[in-house]
Amino acid sequence: MSAAPEFYAARLGQPFISHQELLRARLPRALRGLAARPGRLRGLALGWLARRGHRVAVIRRERGSLPALLVCALPPARRRVFVLELIRRPLPRTAWRRVLYRLWWHAIENPALRRGMAAAQVMTAWEREEYANHYGIDRARVHHVPWPFCERRGGSPEAIDEGPGGVFASGRTACDWETLFAAAQGRGWSLTVVCSGRDRRRVRALAAGGEAEVHVDVAWGEHDRLLRSAEVCVIPIEDRGLSAGQVRLMTAVEAGIPVVATKVRSLDGYLVPGETAVVVPAADAEAMRAAIEALLADPERRRRIRDAALARARGWTYADYFARIATLVLGKREIHPAGPGSG
Repeated sequence: MSAAPEFYAARLGQPFISHQELLRARLPRALRGLAARPGRLRGLALGWLARRGHRVAVIRRERGSLPALLVCALPPARRRVFVLELIRRPLPRTAWRRVLYRLWWHAIENPALRRGMAAAQVMTAWEREEYANHYGIDRARVHHVPWPFCERRGGSPEAIDEGPGGVFASGRTACDWETLFAAAQGRGWSLTVVCSGRDRRRVRALAAGGEAEVHVDVAWGEHDRLLRSAEVCVIPIEDRGLSAGQVRLMTAVEAGIPVVATKVRSLDGYLVPGETAVVVPAADAEAMRAAIEALLADPERRRRIRDAALARARGWTYADYFARIATLVLGKREIHPAGPGSG
């Protein structure tokens, strides 16, 4: 059997089943309850089933992925776990935490991936070489499959409002909120920010001067409503050497909202500067302010960027992405970079 996380299994279809279905079918009844929820015990169970010949795909950032890899890494090692959305953790900011993380990485994480991983998927082309070197593995085990540019090929864009309107920004990872708020200071925009609970205090401190309406961990429907009420979406990112921003970009493009984004490697191949988005240098508040205000003042340019982004996005959809993931996990043929602009 081939099993994947629920989100993937529902879209991959046969012959894939969800982790839950695999565990229900193959675990003794007495153990099913222990592995019912995502976490370490489920990961251990998935690793054991992978050693017994099942193809198991995991998302690296989810709980339980490392235990699954560790089980397969035990002697004699079995490379049976496929790692999706491989994104390494950024180094902690404090020195003592960095020391502890490096010890953990050398003793546990690196051996688990090197010895237990069949193949990995990364979001951008540059990550293939970087992760191969980082983990000391053959580059052929790391595959570039870009995140979808949009969900489906059809659909019609909404009208672009003619009057001055709002600015929207959201994100959970590597967000450069400081540059965004510096760009907005004193400009009188209707700025809406959606951040994670982890960034709550930081963002609310930046917004203390009344520069923005701040929302924390909102439901997806509310996030979509707030995004669609804006005229410009900003994706302010810090380049931390990890993938970030692809889902934010896809969501904005699908909503028909033109994007101003920071120039970072994690968006390489996902946008065409000046054509499908306006790109500004990292940590440059003046450039970000100028780009946002130029778009707010020019409905026709917003429309051109919106339409170009949608047209390009329809060349690499959910269907394309999941078909390529199925090929990777099932091992039908060699995986090559895929998607518009992926090279």
